[in-house]
Amino acid sequence: MPQMARSRLGAVLPAIVILLAIQGLHILAKQDAANAERARYEDAADRATEVLVDRTSLMFGNLHNVATVVHHANKSGVSSTRAFHDFINYTDMFSEFSSLWAIAVMEDIAKADLPSCAAAYDNDAGRAALGYGPLKVVMGSDGPRHGLITMLSPLTPQTQSEIGIDIFCAPVMRRLPAR
Repeated sequence: MPQMARSRLGAVLPAIVILLAIQGLHILAKQDAANAERARYEDAADRATEVLVDRTSLMFGNLHNVATVVHHANKSGVSSTRAFHDFINYTDMFSEFSSLWAIAVMEDIAKADLPSCAAAYDNDAGRAALGYGPLKVVMGSDGPRHGLITMLSPLTPQTQSEIGIDIFCAPVMRRLPAR
């Protein structure tokens, strides 16, 4: 009897070893497939991150250029509003960045300088020609400094009401339209 049990075990043991080897190979194949999928995902994520970093850098560069154009126009006595709109139209940023819906210029102004700043913008002939009305300051606080939106592109009936808003004031920020 012990001889027969050994012969059965001898016949079944190779089958068990083969079954375990096949199961092990199957597990390894699944792990390799999962690792390959993870690598493909990581490569796609890296490429997407590179694109986002490049686009963000390009946008920051363009916004820096906008600030430079407005600054130089102010220093030279040229209409900064006209220079701003000309630059935006020349660079065609809205087609370059399809998710961009507006570009605003904000000026940090001391409270004491608000009347002279508003007068300077109102006397800018380039502003009137572009459709800007008088700069109406919308202050939500009585703080010492105000961040006024002084220019906006595109200037539409919907965005016209945003000109003059003090963005340093949290209650005003809450009433801005959500996009």
